[in-house]
Amino acid sequence: MTPGLRRLADATDERAADIALVRAVQQREPGSGERLYDAMIAAVDSTITRVLGRAAPERDDLVQATFEQLVSTLMDGSFRHACSLKSWTASIASHLALNVVRARCRERTVFDRGRSAYDEDRAAAGVCTEQSVATRRTLAQLRVQLSSMNPERARALVLFHVLEYDLKQVASVLGISVAAAQSRVARGRRELLQRMQQRSRESDGG
Repeated sequence: MTPGLRRLADATDERAADIALVRAVQQREPGSGERLYDAMIAAVDSTITRVLGRAAPERDDLVQATFEQLVSTLMDGSFRHACSLKSWTASIASHLALNVVRARCRERTVFDRGRSAYDEDRAAAGVCTEQSVATRRTLAQLRVQLSSMNPERARALVLFHVLEYDLKQVASVLGISVAAAQSRVARGRRELLQRMQQRSRESDGG
């Protein structure tokens, strides 16, 4: 089988599995909740880590909230298989994680929490370099600026650059056209760059 046919077969198998799992949840079949959790927890964990970092104290609450919202969208028919169930789940997790960053900013604790996460990672790795400190500070600033952006653009950016979805997947998750998804990503990228440049100028005293 050629690679193209293999990818098509895999996608077909995944869609069939998604349909069966969603139907089981909607019909409240015994064990369907556990099956959903087992199938989606890796995607949820990965998304939370990418958006908030490895030591996010809100991790357990976010996992619970993600699955609660996931089940709700499955039951009310919001998920229509335009994308894979994993992509849908990851988009919910990313949206909730961005809300956490916004809450952190409102509480003015994002930098303290960022340092705490850094200290835990440093202890685990047993190493500290100036480059790693600078990288963490940049990531913290990116999270802050993302949380202040237009929510639609921020979500599109996270899906495209953080979760590494292609534009077709972004469009499917957000329920928009590919052209609209491309526009949101491009506009979001420009807005984020402008915000980061402004922040840099302010930090330099300019």
